[in-house]
Amino acid sequence: MDSQTIIILAAIAVLGLIALGVIHNRLTVKAKKGDFEISLDCSNPPPPTPAPSQSIPVLQNQTNIGHDQLNAAGDMLHFRDLIVGDTKQPALNLNQIGEPVGDFVGREDEIRNLMAAFEGGGENRGAVISGVRGMGGVGKTELAKMAIKRLKGQFPDGQIFFNLRGVRDDEEVQPATPAEALQHVIQAFRPDVKLPDAVDQLQSFYHSVLEGKRVLLLMDNALDAGQLAPLAPPPDGCALIVTSRYHISLPDMSKVDLDTMPPLEARDLLVRICPRIDGHADGLAERCGYLPLALRLSASALDRNPAITVEQYLDRLEKEQDRLALLDRDHKMVAVDRGVKASLAASYNLLDDRLQRLWRALAVFPGDFDGLAACSVWHLEEKEGAAALGELYTASMVLWDEATRRYRLHDLARHYAHDRLSGRERTEYARRHATHYGDVLGVTSYLYKEGGQSALKALAVYDLESDNIHAGQVWAATHWEEDEVAAQVCSDYSETGCYCLHLRLHPRKWLSWLERALAAAQKLKDREAEGRHVANMGTAYTDIGDWSSAIREYEKALIISRERGNRHSEGIDLANLGVAFAGSGNSRKAVDLYEQALLISREVGDQILEGNILGNLGSAYYSFGEVSKAMGYYKQQLEIVRKIGDRLGEGSILINVASAYSELGNSKRAIELYRQALLFLSEIGDQPAVAIALYNLAHALVSSGDRTGAIAAAEQAVRIWEKIDGSLAARARSRLEQIQNTVL
Repeated sequence: MDSQTIIILAAIAVLGLIALGVIHNRLTVKAKKGDFEISLDCSNPPPPTPAPSQSIPVLQNQTNIGHDQLNAAGDMLHFRDLIVGDTKQPALNLNQIGEPVGDFVGREDEIRNLMAAFEGGGENRGAVISGVRGMGGVGKTELAKMAIKRLKGQFPDGQIFFNLRGVRDDEEVQPATPAEALQHVIQAFRPDVKLPDAVDQLQSFYHSVLEGKRVLLLMDNALDAGQLAPLAPPPDGCALIVTSRYHISLPDMSKVDLDTMPPLEARDLLVRICPRIDGHADGLAERCGYLPLALRLSASALDRNPAITVEQYLDRLEKEQDRLALLDRDHKMVAVDRGVKASLAASYNLLDDRLQRLWRALAVFPGDFDGLAACSVWHLEEKEGAAALGELYTASMVLWDEATRRYRLHDLARHYAHDRLSGRERTEYARRHATHYGDVLGVTSYLYKEGGQSALKALAVYDLESDNIHAGQVWAATHWEEDEVAAQVCSDYSETGCYCLHLRLHPRKWLSWLERALAAAQKLKDREAEGRHVANMGTAYTDIGDWSSAIREYEKALIISRERGNRHSEGIDLANLGVAFAGSGNSRKAVDLYEQALLISREVGDQILEGNILGNLGSAYYSFGEVSKAMGYYKQQLEIVRKIGDRLGEGSILINVASAYSELGNSKRAIELYRQALLFLSEIGDQPAVAIALYNLAHALVSSGDRTGAIAAAEQAVRIWEKIDGSLAARARSRLEQIQNTVL
């Protein structure tokens, strides 16, 4: 067999298994979380191994609408069906940083200090890293937003926001990991990819998507330098602004310490919100500790309640601060902290009982949320809920982001609201919250089914609501044993969310969700859901290369499918078993399973499944050295993908067919097909697959005597791989040198 040809092998996937890929003989593609590993020294073709799980699966409807079983097409690397007309149009959300609050006043010195790091050096000044530090409620995020508002023109390629959740006030909200932050930035530009979990791999991708761009990143609420260090952008014009309550140092980081507002600016803020405060503004500003959060709360409370005089409000504030001082036996609370907490208490107490109940219910949200979610937690109609949110916004009890059209509580306000909840309220609101976000996951499934831009929208919805989705799952997974609603929600999350979860969760994390979901389904005696959960567990084990566990779970799923008489699921389970056996090295057993699955795919009329099985059969026979037989299967698969309009699949399969021609000594036909594949793959933007096609094309051109063309193709492949994986690029450069030194 040809020792240098890369071949993409088609794959079967059920409930999340995406693809299978190898490079034959002396160049092996091995899928491990999106990486290729090249070995130039192998003398025999290896068994098929799982390929990068970076495609979005095609959905197969099951009997229970909305609880779909996942059946992925044989696409490698990126997801299918992204073409709208003749152009890829990703639904990118690159303007994530909203406007500062409308009543922002002062802070000009601090803004100038923050912006000073961006001055000079022109476009070649390199990456800028700036930090804003200050206590809770001092206005760090709003200051950063005000500076960013003035800087946006310098960063036309995007402004990305991420909450690092580094505030230690709330034990229920865990700090974000560096991996989460890196994934968020990457997925803003590449929502279609399944990313690895390892920080070093993510950093390579992070630098790749930011390379050559001018992007401004706002990382809010940082915990420490360990959380931030991996997020340093590439030194090519991007910038990172960090806010934190803590002293954090990074190399070349400029810092702005944000203190309480100067008395005159604090006075101006109070009077701007509520003009009748004038005359008492100095005393009220002092009582509020000159903190913007406390000042806004107090001024808004007085503006909403004209019957209360400023003197009466000051008296309330003083009494609340005295009460807090008595409770603070360890003297841990400084005066400004008491100012914020007293202002929160005074504003809360001025709400009527209904608004108090509605406001404290919002503590169930770990981050931001939309109006519909608030209405679901409140059990209110949308119009009534919108009115309540308007009242709370007027009172400065909730924050509103015009850019995202979403609400949130300030961290200090959320903590205060959470402490006001009764045990019964916490349970009920958490149940409603989890149920609502289970429905959101269901929406992503329906969008996902439509493919194209709708599939991108599904991922965008998931990314936007991921904090809420994860919080809902944690509650359900914690309470499924004693709460039947929690058990149903726990099971449903892993079913309705399987498409996005497969792309967004690390396989081991997904396994932990599935184990709880399976237990919940067994409690509910839902055999159908149980079958899907064990099949998904097989997929997760396949993703991490644990073939024996994958085989075990797929065999369980097969038993359930046959028990229920579901021929379609049976065919998918058989195909998945084939992939798992192939991965374990038993390709002969895999072929037997593929052939059984092929008969069922034709019986039930699932052409996507049929095409994947044909591709897997081709891969298996290629690995046996039966290239002519492999080509026959590949051509049948190609006919199907052309019929269903799967352009990415067509590009990948053309590489396989071309590789078979090359192996059989027909370099001319191989070159023609590699070039056809490049047209498809370049149009779609699948750069790793483009690199494979170029690499293969280079070898075929050498065989045909075109050394110059071979060098050009290999150089292009190296340039692409340099952006994907440094070690892979180094090995590819070695191959390029071999071509350059070839004497024809």
